Amino acid sequence: MFEKAQRKVAECTFFLRQLRETQDPDATEFFFNALLNAGKNVVNALRAQVHSCERTRLPSDQATVKTEQSYDHHFKAWKRTITGSRATLFDVLQALRDIEMHADSSGVRHLPKTEERRQPRSVPSDSHYAAIFASYIAMGVLSADVTVPTTSYDLRVDAAAPSKRRVQALFKQFAKGKQKPSVEVATTYTGLLDSLVAYFIAHYAGTC
Repeated sequence: MFEKAQRKVAECTFFLRQLRETQDPDATEFFFNALLNAGKNVVNALRAQVHSCERTRLPSDQATVKTEQSYDHHFKAWKRTITGSRATLFDVLQALRDIEMHADSSGVRHLPKTEERRQPRSVPSDSHYAAIFASYIAMGVLSADVTVPTTSYDLRVDAAAPSKRRVQALFKQFAKGKQKPSVEVATTYTGLLDSLVAYFIAHYAGTC
């Protein structure tokens, strides 16, 4: 049960991996938006599966009501298992997907940040040059590491983007304090989605 929701979590994980590997600003935006969309579909798939289950034992109109009751009960119970800041992050990213899909302007920006990082120097593939390369390192002519500029991105949400005051308040709360790296936010969000599906499997699947 909940196989589709699990596949959507796997889709989020795929886009997260792409997000971690890119330094391109357009790719960062596109992969992040794709992850937002897949994350919304995790919730949609959970709700659809609950509805499918309830329809097997109740008339259609009653099944619709029971679906909302069952889903809300388990969702709120899952929410109580996570910290307030993580719950806020989850709600903000769920809302961001709707803003990116339906609003006139974007509710999120990825602000570039360039840092100097040390990484191992590339070794030539040719064995002759590789031997010379190794000897130069041994003599101290070349360093084993090189310094390279690396670009990462911090996430900034626009508190004015949501039309509802409740969501605006969530965005303001999320935006407080130090800016969060886009990859870090996406990693936390994907983990939360995974735990949400696992909660429904553990606590709802056995009742169907």
